[in-house]
Amino acid sequence: MIDHSTPEWKEALQLVRHAYEALDSGTTDADSARAAAFDFLRTSQSRRLLALAHLLQPGATLRSMQAAIVPLERVDRRIGVTDADMGIRTTDSPRAPDRAPITAVADNVRSAFNAGGIFRTADFFGVVSGNKEPEKFKKSGLSFVKSDLVDAPVINELPIAMECEFIEYQNDDTGIGVIGKVLRTSVEEEHLKDGRVDIDSVEAIAFDPYTHGYYKVGGRVGEAFSDGLKLR
Repeated sequence: MIDHSTPEWKEALQLVRHAYEALDSGTTDADSARAAAFDFLRTSQSRRLLALAHLLQPGATLRSMQAAIVPLERVDRRIGVTDADMGIRTTDSPRAPDRAPITAVADNVRSAFNAGGIFRTADFFGVVSGNKEPEKFKKSGLSFVKSDLVDAPVINELPIAMECEFIEYQNDDTGIGVIGKVLRTSVEEEHLKDGRVDIDSVEAIAFDPYTHGYYKVGGRVGEAFSDGLKLR
């Protein structure tokens, strides 16, 4: 699922940041900066960069540009951190390490890149109706690309995407269920191990409908279709 090229993603981040700053400050080149970022994204060979282009279309707002900046910064920070960024010295000099002042500002933060952000975003999708909240997806802070297999979005920021075809809706005395057929599963390369999904690295969260709670999933405890054979 990962198809980013470091130089291309860095340039995209610079262009989108410039467009955001130009619009925020109201400079005369705001629209040309937005157009430059939009053209770069929509002509990209990266599917994930291409998916962000709609956020920079004519009439783009600061909020939509922020939604484009978040995944770009995520990749940039993940692959661009150096020893110098972390204050690591290359010698054993006895002098005191440099101190870097840190200022953190949080304003209506919505993030999909931590456990709290993931389950809150999932809960938001479940409790808020798109019929009543037209800005539902934008408020989630996520970006998406339209699936070419089914009539549904594929969310860029989540590590696994399963595109399913609706088969049957069941509603009887035993309960309610939806039957679907998985047409394609996409997984970010960093969450694959020996060609299979590494559940621990995904840090999945499960929903318990009985207690209405969210729980972390992780930690392999045994081998399916194998451990039970020891009791034969």
